[in-house]
Amino acid sequence: MIIDRTKENFNNGRFDCYLSDDGTLDTIIEINKIETHDKKTYSLRGYARINSFDASNYRSSDGFLSEKSFKNMCNDYLNMVDFDYSEILNADNIKVDK
Repeated sequence: MIIDRTKENFNNGRFDCYLSDDGTLDTIIEINKIETHDKKTYSLRGYARINSFDASNYRSSDGFLSEKSFKNMCNDYLNMVDFDYSEILNADNIKVDK
């Protein structure tokens, strides 16, 4: 479930990141990457799970995650991890079978 629909563009617009929630104490970033193949545009969707200890580096003492901290966290995780995108969406954001 996305809890912040404010899209953030990273790496010159190659990725869109959203803050998500899956009901755990972990911080979840939904990462979408736009790809074009055979004149069709697809959105690849993957997730980065950051445990509460690592996420505390970006959160205030009361657990708040500012917009600036969210952007820093996304940049850090996009640069550290090569994501295996678990879903492929078409231009209408409908899941496509791999």
